[in-house]
Amino acid sequence: MAVENTTNIAGLDDTLPAGTDTKSEGDNHLRLLKTVLKHVFAGFPGEVLLAAAEAQGATVNDYVLTVAPAPTAYAANTAVVFRANHANTGAATLKVGSLAAKSLVNPEGTPLRANAITATTWVLAIYDGTSFRLMGGGNSQAIYDYANQLAFQAALPNQAGNDRKFLRTDGSNASWQDALPVYAPGNEPLTDIGDILVSGLGIKRFVYGLYTLSELPTKYRQGGKLTHTTNTVTAAAGCWRDVGDELDIVLATSMTKTLQTSGAWAAGDNANGIFTGVRANSTWYHLFVIRNDATGAVDLGFDTSVTAANRPAGWTAYRRLGAVFTTATGNIFSFVNFGRRFTYNSPASDLVNAGLGNLNQTAITVTVPVGIQTLALLIASVLPPSAATVSVGISSPGLVSTTSSLLATGGNASIAEVSRVTSTTRGIAIQANINTFASGLYIFTTGYEDFLDD
Repeated sequence: MAVENTTNIAGLDDTLPAGTDTKSEGDNHLRLLKTVLKHVFAGFPGEVLLAAAEAQGATVNDYVLTVAPAPTAYAANTAVVFRANHANTGAATLKVGSLAAKSLVNPEGTPLRANAITATTWVLAIYDGTSFRLMGGGNSQAIYDYANQLAFQAALPNQAGNDRKFLRTDGSNASWQDALPVYAPGNEPLTDIGDILVSGLGIKRFVYGLYTLSELPTKYRQGGKLTHTTNTVTAAAGCWRDVGDELDIVLATSMTKTLQTSGAWAAGDNANGIFTGVRANSTWYHLFVIRNDATGAVDLGFDTSVTAANRPAGWTAYRRLGAVFTTATGNIFSFVNFGRRFTYNSPASDLVNAGLGNLNQTAITVTVPVGIQTLALLIASVLPPSAATVSVGISSPGLVSTTSSLLATGGNASIAEVSRVTSTTRGIAIQANINTFASGLYIFTTGYEDFLDD
């Protein structure tokens, strides 16, 4: 009898044994088949493949398989294939016949996510000696999720020593970095390195060449110091929250505007600045920073209106920066600006050797911007008639001074620095303790503090 010499199925000859072979030699063929089977299914201590029918167990996450004949025990490396009748909603189990339920997990051993298996899909799982691992079929998204997760983990930079850091990318390379670089106020970078955290202030973003708070707080202002010539005003770079609390306005570099004697307002540095009309003598002009609705461009302009009512169409957002006064000759009344304070280079003489006619409060107009309230900075002096005692109270309009701002006796002068909140028409109030004195009262305005709408 001829017997094949092989250990695999392809080497078997289905024409053997021949019909003429003696039956007594059939045991050689049986031993050959056993040898081939053991080689082909090497490593399988039990069933190789179970093709089963599936039904839901106690919950939708329990898969119960029926197969005949039923296995008497689970064996490592056994594969099961079945058509699922329901979707899972989370971690799942798989049970074959009367055997105990085993966990049904992802290929790496983690619990299934919801809908890893959906109704009517074919599922392939392999028993690893402890649990069944989902190897194919089901919802292919589950396998994709796992593969994608592995690829992502492999692409991550080294995680050791980078606790509590964030992964940042420049579009080509990724690296671990602190959530945001931290800087002290005033030490912000001069170039854009991305968002930064400024101690005590918050997150700042690089906008129009300047680091500024990312969405500025209500009424926020920074920078914008004013300087001037005889007919121009320059505002330094700065940033502001607009008066409507809707937009940030950032002036990246200083800008100069002219109080023009002809022509109309024009956008840009060193251009005409008055929104409507031309420069008039002895007039207060408020300076505004404005932002273009369409382009976000930022510019400056002057207006006699405290609400920039005459600003060009299409420049909705604005914020007032200060005010300037033109003298009788048309030149700007000279000042120095520090924050909210405007100090005149030469005091304005608002009351010179004047008298008071009665005991009532008398309104006095001082040299401060019109249309807003300010804190007027004053020098007051009184020189009473000989042998007279004069007490003069200086107050804000509508308030009665309970203490003397000036007290002079026997022809001796009294002088004092006084600051008072004015009315929107530039007024303060003066009241004396005697019925009348003809002269000797002086009021000089040295500057003012502008509340700047805050």
